[in-house]
Amino acid sequence: PVHEGTAKQSRVTLQFHCDPTGGTGDPDEYPVEFDPHECLYTVYWPTEYACEQDQGGFGWTFVYMCFFGFVMYTSIGCAYNHVRLRQNLGWDAMPHSLFWRNLPRLVQDGIQFTLSHFSSNVQRPSGTHRNDNMDGVEYEWN
Repeated sequence: PVHEGTAKQSRVTLQFHCDPTGGTGDPDEYPVEFDPHECLYTVYWPTEYACEQDQGGFGWTFVYMCFFGFVMYTSIGCAYNHVRLRQNLGWDAMPHSLFWRNLPRLVQDGIQFTLSHFSSNVQRPSGTHRNDNMDGVEYEWN
């Protein structure tokens, strides 16, 4: 919108500030400043989401635990296979070595199967199709 008495477009700037007890905030309580020379409204929004977050969280804990579990699995499995089963160090001592050798090929086959399955089930429009929506945007597919 154009501000009254000027030809400038009005602009709004949201400035988020850390407030650990602010929750998402209440719009009725936000202080708003107006700069008439710039036609700029500045809204100061106190919210807990502007505070620095702990970078750990459950996601990274899960990743670390999976990595630690894999390292323990391979270490203990290799030691067991080498000491108890007298297998040579390297791929022979790796627990379930045949699976790990075939894993890249299994992943590649899975991706190829998924792509071929989805590409055969997707209908593509033929020719040019136009659709004038009520939102004022014209969409066209070729």
